[in-house]
Amino acid sequence: MNTMISIIGARGIYDTFVFLIVVILGFMSWGFALTVLALLSPLSVYIQFASYQGCVNMAKDKKVYAYFLAKVCMGIISFLVAYLLIRSSLSTLIGSVIGGLW
Repeated sequence: MNTMISIIGARGIYDTFVFLIVVILGFMSWGFALTVLALLSPLSVYIQFASYQGCVNMAKDKKVYAYFLAKVCMGIISFLVAYLLIRSSLSTLIGSVIGGLW
């Protein structure tokens, strides 16, 4: 249990640093900040996977498949939830803007 907490903590610290760097760079240039975010974000997954490998005692080939399958499933679910929330918000916003014009 302590190992999993340290895995989550290490990734949380790294994600916080990336977030702070992107916010600071965002004040200067959003394009550059988004490029830095795109380059540094995959490292977060690598850090978590490296910690996961040290925590779990399974065959090395099975760890990779199980970990990345879980990541793909969570990515798809997160995308769908974000899409549905954004779509709903945008349709409400567009409806109120169009309604205000008439």
